[in-house]
Amino acid sequence: LFGEPGAWVGMTTEGTVELLDRFGVESHIEYGNIDDLRGYLDENRGIVLMVDADELWSGAADDVQLGDIGADHAVVITGIDDERAVITLNDPGQEGGEGWEITIADFMDAWDDSNYEMVVTDEVPETREALRGSLSAIRHPGGYVMLPVVVGSDVLRRPDRPFLLGEG
Repeated sequence: LFGEPGAWVGMTTEGTVELLDRFGVESHIEYGNIDDLRGYLDENRGIVLMVDADELWSGAADDVQLGDIGADHAVVITGIDDERAVITLNDPGQEGGEGWEITIADFMDAWDDSNYEMVVTDEVPETREALRGSLSAIRHPGGYVMLPVVVGSDVLRRPDRPFLLGEG
């Protein structure tokens, strides 16, 4: 993430896949629907969704101006409650955003702005222990979360080798 307030530039979905891969979590980009989300959640996979933050947080479609069209934020889905018509998300853009609930309708409006784009993990971990130590995917009772990483220098270290930011 770089830039300044009002003009932030963040990680792409391709960058998310690359980051996960560097930490041994294979994933891929796809475009889906709510039934795909239900299936992946049933399989215990990690799912990072691209959404329009304004629509997600305000619950109102804001695609009136050109600058408001498109996805500009990522969240992790941890559950769908069809009986209550809510989706549970881990949202790093909100203080206390873990386990945040939003109506399915409002969520779908926000997700629609990315053409229903998501990053899905390819494999399901056999145990919680298989995930320990990974910066990119840690199993919480509600699901997977992407952890924010703050880097104070130009080197990010991985247990088996260092690499420079922007490498590869």
